[in-house]
Formats: sequence, C-alpha cells, structure tokens
Amino acid sequence: MMRYATLFVSESTMLIRVASLLCSVLASLVMSSWVSAEPVQIRHDGLRLNANYENDDAAHEKPVMVILHGTWMHHDTELPTYLQDLATYEGYSSLNLSLSLGIDDRKSFMICETMPVVGSHQQAVEELKAWFDWLGTQGHTKFVLIAHSRGGAQASLFYQTYHYPGLERLALIAPATYEQARVTKSFENRYGKSLAEQVSLFQGLDNQVEPITEAAVLYCTFAKVSAEAFLSYYLPTPNKHTPSLIAKIDIPTQIFLGSEDPLSDRLMEYQSEFINNPLISTHLIEGADHFFRDLYSDELFEAILDDL
Repeated sequence: MMRYATLFVSESTMLIRVASLLCSVLASLVMSSWVSAEPVQIRHDGLRLNANYENDDAAHEKPVMVILHGTWMHHDTELPTYLQDLATYEGYSSLNLSLSLGIDDRKSFMICETMPVVGSHQQAVEELKAWFDWLGTQGHTKFVLIAHSRGGAQASLFYQTYHYPGLERLALIAPATYEQARVTKSFENRYGKSLAEQVSLFQGLDNQVEPITEAAVLYCTFAKVSAEAFLSYYLPTPNKHTPSLIAKIDIPTQIFLGSEDPLSDRLMEYQSEFINNPLISTHLIEGADHFFRDLYSDELFEAILDDL
C-alpha cells in the first residue's frame, strides 16, 4: 500500500521554522568558507551545458544531490537554488543543473519569442547522463535526483532509460502528467488550432531538427520550433507521464505535492498506476503551491533526509 503523508505547517510551527531558517542562512554563510561552490560547464553533443556544483570533500561517502528544474527554467531560479542551499547546510555535495533545451551556453529562462524551441525530452535524458558521468569523474558514486514539474517526468525517464549505477532514489516535486485528450483540448482552446493538424504538419517535414516553422508551443503563441521538439511535447507517448514512468520503479521514490497546486489533484487521478508499488511514497505539503517556496522547500527537503 502506498504511504501517504501530510506535512502540515501550523502558525506556531511556522514561527519556529522562520527562526530555524534564519539560523540555517547564518550557518550556510559560515559553511561557505570550507565548502567549494563554483559554476561548472561541460560539453555535450556540441553544446555547452551549465550547472552550479557545491562540493564538500568530507561528504563523498554521502550521495550527491542532483537538482533538476521544471519547464524552460534554469539552475539559477528560486526553487533549485534554495534546494542547493539546503543541501549545503545539511552537509551534502550537490549539482544544480540547467538543461540546454538545445541552446548553447544557456544561462537564462527560455524566452521562446527570441530563442528557437529545439529541446526534446530525450535530449534532457542524455544531458542528465552526461552530468552524472561528470560527477563520477569528481569521485561521486552515489546519487539522489531531485526534480521539479516537467523535470520530474524527465528524471523518471532518465532512470527508466539507464538505471544509472549508484542512483539511490528519486524525489519528484509536483511531477508532470500527460493525457492526450486533456493536452489536445488545452492546446485547441488556447490557440484555436487543430493539434492533430499541427502534429501532421511537423511529422511531414523533411528537416526534423532545425527550427524552421513558426508555431504555437507550450506557453508560446509564436515561436521558431523544430519538428523534433514539437512532436516531443505533443505526441501521445508515455515518456512525459510520470505515473506510468514510475509504476514499476525499483528504487525509493518520493512524490511531493502542494495542497494549493491544482496540478496535485491531476497527478492523484493517476495514482492507480503506481499505488501498488511499495517503494513510492506520496507527501502532501499543506499550503504549498506548485513552486514550494521558502519554508515549504524546507519541509520537503527534511522529508528527503528523513528517508535517507
């Protein structure tokens, strides 16, 4: 039976957590004097990939925390940055990475009006592997992968693809679901176009990798999009649907949902797909929205450490 935990933050508890957070910040400032923190860059498939690496030489017997952002975000956004701060405070090395999304040396939000949309889910999986391989060269042999939103599905797909040695657990924060009928309705209501016709258009293009077509995609009304990227987002495959990706997962996997996040109810609609897997636990954090800001991040990170 699936374990379902509610992490409730009362008013009095909130005050205690604020005080604790202030102490954590002060402690982090002290720790920075002996924990190395640096931006790092690797090359993969002709692209420069960026991350922030916090290395505690004394913590190599512990798993390194690998942190993956959500849709079109990057490693300097609020949630990944704060999670990395928490990992540092708790004495863990960490890698907070940015997917390239097909953009060389990407260091900012994906601004689809000016940047080509060429990244795909499979590309995300291969970039994750490249970063795990790099961490191995730094002496790390054990890993925890923490991933948010669409990153949760990509992290699940990464494990399903590689069963990477030393990856001990997944922590999926508001992970993505995918239902073709819902996606089709949302696309057509938002953009007034037939999704089936758009899919057919992109499937028929001779050039599948270059951003040669202007189209609506995800949050963008008009963007230069490659066929590979568009089809990655909109073809009805299980590669974007976290519940099916983790249904038979064989490592401990935590799912964190926010009570104020409407997407939480959507994921729980599919709990029948994974409820019989005893390695999966689901945690509802009262008061948290989709981005688990501030104290809600503390709550979920404490739950990760408790399970470790």
